[in-house]
Amino acid sequence: MTAERFSLLPVHYEQRVAERRWVRITGAALLVVLGLLVLAGLGQGRRLREVEKTRDVEQAANAALVARGGQLVRFRQLADAVAGRERQLTAAMGTEVSWATLLTSLGTSFPAGSSLTSISVESKLPAFGALPAVKAGDGKTMIGTAALNGYSVETFTPGVQRLLQMLVTVDGLSEPRLQSGVRSEIGIRPVTTFEGSAFIDARALSGRYAQGLPAEDDIAIPTLAGSGPAPAARK
Repeated sequence: MTAERFSLLPVHYEQRVAERRWVRITGAALLVVLGLLVLAGLGQGRRLREVEKTRDVEQAANAALVARGGQLVRFRQLADAVAGRERQLTAAMGTEVSWATLLTSLGTSFPAGSSLTSISVESKLPAFGALPAVKAGDGKTMIGTAALNGYSVETFTPGVQRLLQMLVTVDGLSEPRLQSGVRSEIGIRPVTTFEGSAFIDARALSGRYAQGLPAEDDIAIPTLAGSGPAPAARK
Protein backbone atom coordinates (compact mmCIF):
# COMPACT_ATOMS: atom_id res chain seq x y z
CA MET A 1 0.00 0.00 0.00
CA THR A 2 1.53 3.26 -1.07
CA ALA A 3 1.07 6.43 1.02
CA GLU A 4 1.02 9.72 -0.73
CA ARG A 5 1.69 13.04 0.95
CA PHE A 6 -0.06 16.17 -0.07
CA SER A 7 0.68 19.73 0.98
CA LEU A 8 -2.36 21.61 1.98
CA LEU A 9 -0.42 24.92 1.91
CA PRO A 10 -0.90 27.28 -0.96
CA VAL A 11 1.75 27.15 -3.72
CA HIS A 12 2.80 30.76 -3.25
CA TYR A 13 3.54 30.09 0.43
CA GLU A 14 6.11 27.40 -0.45
CA GLN A 15 7.74 29.82 -2.88
CA ARG A 16 8.04 32.41 -0.13
CA VAL A 17 9.66 29.89 2.18
CA ALA A 18 12.19 29.00 -0.53
CA GLU A 19 12.90 32.68 -1.18
CA ARG A 20 13.43 33.34 2.51
CA ARG A 21 15.83 30.41 2.69
CA TRP A 22 17.89 31.85 -0.18
CA VAL A 23 17.83 35.28 1.46
CA ARG A 24 19.24 33.78 4.68
CA ILE A 25 21.97 31.93 2.74
CA THR A 26 22.84 35.06 0.75
CA GLY A 27 22.91 37.20 3.93
CA ALA A 28 25.20 34.72 5.67
CA ALA A 29 27.53 34.74 2.66
CA LEU A 30 27.55 38.54 2.65
CA LEU A 31 28.37 38.57 6.37
CA VAL A 32 31.29 36.22 5.77
CA VAL A 33 32.58 38.39 2.91
CA LEU A 34 32.11 41.52 5.03
CA GLY A 35 34.05 39.92 7.89
CA LEU A 36 36.87 39.01 5.55
CA LEU A 37 36.95 42.58 4.22
CA VAL A 38 37.06 43.94 7.79
CA LEU A 39 39.99 41.64 8.66
CA ALA A 40 41.79 42.65 5.46
CA GLY A 41 41.20 46.32 6.28
CA LEU A 42 42.56 45.85 9.78
CA GLY A 43 45.68 44.19 8.35
CA GLN A 44 46.15 46.97 5.82
CA GLY A 45 45.72 49.59 8.55
CA ARG A 46 48.32 47.87 10.74
CA ARG A 47 50.81 47.73 7.87
CA LEU A 48 50.08 51.39 7.04
CA ARG A 49 50.80 52.42 10.63
CA GLU A 50 54.07 50.46 10.55
CA VAL A 51 55.08 52.17 7.29
CA GLU A 52 54.20 55.57 8.75
CA LYS A 53 56.22 54.80 11.87
CA THR A 54 59.22 53.78 9.76
CA ARG A 55 58.81 56.94 7.66
CA ASP A 56 58.73 59.10 10.80
CA VAL A 57 61.91 57.48 12.10
CA GLU A 58 63.68 58.02 8.77
CA GLN A 59 62.49 61.63 8.59
CA ALA A 60 63.75 62.26 12.12
CA ALA A 61 67.14 60.75 11.25
CA ASN A 62 67.32 62.81 8.07
CA ALA A 63 66.42 65.99 9.99
CA ALA A 64 69.18 65.21 12.51
CA LEU A 65 71.71 64.75 9.69
CA VAL A 66 70.65 68.02 8.06
CA ALA A 67 70.99 69.84 11.38
CA ARG A 68 74.41 68.28 11.97
CA GLY A 69 75.47 69.23 8.44
CA GLY A 70 74.52 72.83 9.12
CA GLN A 71 76.59 72.80 12.30
CA LEU A 72 79.61 71.37 10.47
CA VAL A 73 79.56 73.89 7.61
CA ARG A 74 81.61 76.48 9.49
CA PHE A 75 84.11 73.84 10.59
CA ARG A 76 84.46 72.58 7.02
CA GLN A 77 84.98 76.13 5.77
CA LEU A 78 87.69 76.64 8.38
CA ALA A 79 89.31 73.31 7.48
CA ASP A 80 89.27 74.20 3.75
CA ALA A 81 90.87 77.57 4.51
CA VAL A 82 93.60 75.94 6.62
CA ALA A 83 94.22 73.33 3.91
CA GLY A 84 94.65 76.15 1.37
CA ARG A 85 97.19 77.86 3.63
CA GLU A 86 99.01 74.55 4.00
CA ARG A 87 99.31 74.19 0.23
CA GLN A 88 100.66 77.74 -0.06
CA LEU A 89 103.15 77.13 2.74
CA THR A 90 104.34 73.86 1.20
CA ALA A 91 104.76 75.57 -2.21
CA ALA A 92 106.73 78.43 -0.64
CA MET A 93 108.98 76.09 1.35
CA GLY A 94 109.69 74.05 -1.78
CA THR A 95 111.86 76.88 -3.16
CA GLU A 96 113.21 78.22 0.14
CA VAL A 97 117.00 78.61 0.19
CA SER A 98 118.63 78.24 3.58
CA TRP A 99 120.82 81.33 3.32
CA ALA A 100 121.92 80.98 6.96
CA THR A 101 123.28 77.48 6.31
CA LEU A 102 124.98 78.59 3.10
CA LEU A 103 126.65 81.63 4.68
CA THR A 104 127.71 79.63 7.74
CA SER A 105 129.39 77.03 5.54
CA LEU A 106 130.99 79.81 3.50
CA GLY A 107 132.32 81.55 6.62
CA THR A 108 133.86 78.40 8.07
CA SER A 109 135.58 77.60 4.75
CA PHE A 110 137.51 80.86 4.43
CA PRO A 111 141.27 80.69 5.11
CA ALA A 112 142.47 82.74 8.06
CA GLY A 113 144.29 85.24 5.80
CA SER A 114 141.27 85.98 3.57
CA SER A 115 138.07 87.94 4.08
CA LEU A 116 134.94 88.88 2.18
CA THR A 117 134.05 92.54 1.75
CA SER A 118 130.73 91.91 0.00
CA ILE A 119 128.60 89.09 -1.29
CA SER A 120 125.54 89.16 -3.54
CA VAL A 121 123.37 86.07 -3.91
CA GLU A 122 120.26 85.46 -6.02
CA SER A 123 117.88 82.52 -6.32
CA LYS A 124 116.34 81.84 -9.72
CA LEU A 125 113.46 79.84 -8.27
CA PRO A 126 109.96 81.38 -8.03
CA ALA A 127 108.68 82.12 -4.55
CA PHE A 128 105.21 80.72 -5.42
CA GLY A 129 103.56 78.95 -8.30
CA ALA A 130 104.44 75.72 -10.08
CA LEU A 131 107.49 74.08 -8.57
CA PRO A 132 110.35 73.10 -10.89
CA ALA A 133 111.71 69.57 -10.82
CA VAL A 134 114.31 70.38 -8.16
CA LYS A 135 115.10 68.26 -5.13
CA ALA A 136 116.89 69.56 -2.06
CA GLY A 137 120.41 68.15 -1.82
CA ASP A 138 120.94 67.82 -5.59
CA GLY A 139 124.40 69.29 -6.22
CA LYS A 140 124.03 69.04 -10.00
CA THR A 141 121.05 71.38 -10.33
CA MET A 142 121.84 75.10 -10.31
CA ILE A 143 119.22 77.34 -8.72
CA GLY A 144 121.02 80.70 -8.43
CA THR A 145 124.25 82.69 -8.55
CA ALA A 146 126.62 84.35 -6.08
CA ALA A 147 129.06 87.24 -6.61
CA LEU A 148 131.92 87.58 -4.10
CA ASN A 149 134.37 90.40 -3.42
CA GLY A 150 137.18 90.25 -0.90
CA TYR A 151 140.89 90.20 -0.31
CA SER A 152 143.75 88.01 0.85
CA VAL A 153 146.78 89.21 2.81
CA GLU A 154 148.86 86.88 0.67
CA THR A 155 149.74 87.04 -2.97
CA PHE A 156 147.55 85.44 -5.61
CA THR A 157 149.46 82.21 -5.14
CA PRO A 158 148.90 80.75 -2.64
CA GLY A 159 146.40 83.24 -1.11
CA VAL A 160 143.54 83.62 -3.64
CA GLN A 161 144.22 80.24 -5.20
CA ARG A 162 143.85 78.60 -1.81
CA LEU A 163 140.59 80.52 -1.31
CA LEU A 164 139.13 79.12 -4.56
CA GLN A 165 140.08 75.63 -3.47
CA MET A 166 138.28 76.13 -0.16
CA LEU A 167 135.14 77.51 -1.85
CA VAL A 168 134.71 74.16 -3.60
CA THR A 169 133.98 72.60 -0.19
CA VAL A 170 131.11 75.00 0.64
CA ASP A 171 127.75 73.19 0.71
CA GLY A 172 125.50 74.88 -1.85
CA LEU A 173 128.21 76.49 -4.01
CA SER A 174 129.40 75.02 -7.32
CA GLU A 175 132.06 75.99 -9.84
CA PRO A 176 133.65 78.95 -8.00
CA ARG A 177 135.79 81.05 -10.35
CA LEU A 178 137.86 84.23 -10.24
CA GLN A 179 137.11 87.19 -12.50
CA SER A 180 140.00 89.35 -11.34
CA GLY A 181 142.79 89.54 -8.77
CA VAL A 182 144.69 92.79 -8.17
CA ARG A 183 147.51 93.74 -5.84
CA SER A 184 146.40 96.53 -3.53
CA GLU A 185 146.83 97.91 -0.06
CA ILE A 186 144.63 98.23 3.01
CA GLY A 187 146.21 100.93 5.07
CA ILE A 188 149.89 100.15 4.81
CA ARG A 189 149.43 96.42 4.38
CA PRO A 190 149.69 94.89 0.90
CA VAL A 191 146.78 92.62 -0.06
CA THR A 192 145.37 90.90 -3.12
CA THR A 193 141.78 91.95 -3.86
CA PHE A 194 139.60 89.65 -5.91
CA GLU A 195 136.23 89.43 -7.60
CA GLY A 196 134.72 86.01 -8.05
CA SER A 197 131.47 84.21 -8.71
CA ALA A 198 129.86 80.81 -8.21
CA PHE A 199 126.65 78.97 -8.88
CA ILE A 200 124.23 78.12 -6.08
CA ASP A 201 123.06 74.52 -6.34
CA ALA A 202 120.10 72.68 -4.83
CA ARG A 203 122.13 71.65 -1.80
CA ALA A 204 121.32 75.13 -0.50
CA LEU A 205 117.57 74.41 -0.41
CA SER A 206 116.20 74.04 3.08
CA GLY A 207 114.10 70.98 2.19
CA ARG A 208 111.58 72.04 4.82
CA TYR A 209 108.22 70.27 4.46
CA ALA A 210 109.58 68.20 1.57
CA GLN A 211 107.70 65.23 3.07
CA GLY A 212 104.61 67.30 3.90
CA LEU A 213 103.61 69.27 6.95
CA PRO A 214 104.29 67.83 10.41
CA ALA A 215 101.45 65.69 11.74
CA GLU A 216 100.73 68.13 14.57
CA ASP A 217 100.15 70.91 12.00
CA ASP A 218 97.72 68.87 9.91
CA ILE A 219 93.95 68.83 10.33
CA ALA A 220 91.17 66.28 9.91
CA ILE A 221 88.14 67.56 8.01
CA PRO A 222 84.90 66.36 9.72
CA THR A 223 82.41 64.31 7.72
CA LEU A 224 78.66 64.92 7.64
CA ALA A 225 77.71 61.40 8.65
CA GLY A 226 79.99 61.44 11.66
CA SER A 227 80.28 57.64 11.58
CA GLY A 228 83.25 57.04 9.31
CA PRO A 229 86.91 57.34 10.26
CA ALA A 230 88.61 60.71 10.02
CA PRO A 231 90.70 61.32 6.87
CA ALA A 232 94.32 60.28 7.15
CA ALA A 233 96.92 62.97 7.69
CA ARG A 234 98.28 64.39 4.44
CA LYS A 235 101.87 63.59 3.69
